[in-house]
Amino acid sequence: MVFWRWFGRKLLALLVASLVIAFLMGVLTRLDGTWKESFAVFGLTAFFAPIYGFIPGFLVTGLSDWLSPRSRFPRETTALVIHMFGGALFLWFAGPYFGWLGVVAALLFWWVDERLKPSGFSTSRHVVVG
Repeated sequence: MVFWRWFGRKLLALLVASLVIAFLMGVLTRLDGTWKESFAVFGLTAFFAPIYGFIPGFLVTGLSDWLSPRSRFPRETTALVIHMFGGALFLWFAGPYFGWLGVVAALLFWWVDERLKPSGFSTSRHVVVG
């Protein structure tokens, strides 16, 4: 049961990040094109972003959940650094035009995931949960 809660939280974070990226791409397309092109880009991005982000996103967040409690730094900071590193890898592979979207998506993914964690959740040695 714990795995499915973890998976659901990560899936919701992925969908929120994908929709924000799709909206951002739609707005940027509208600034340079027409409404019709903007809606097409929004729709295509909203469809393909979760598909392309599923495996890398879950690998990075799984690695983050595994490494961040073991770090000597605060868990939230370590998780953020690992997520941003994953987004930066996308920047390196995709190039500067689309790559920055990976960094923004990684930041959004981390932020949503941290907000969805149950209250009192902390595996960090720096926080005492009572």
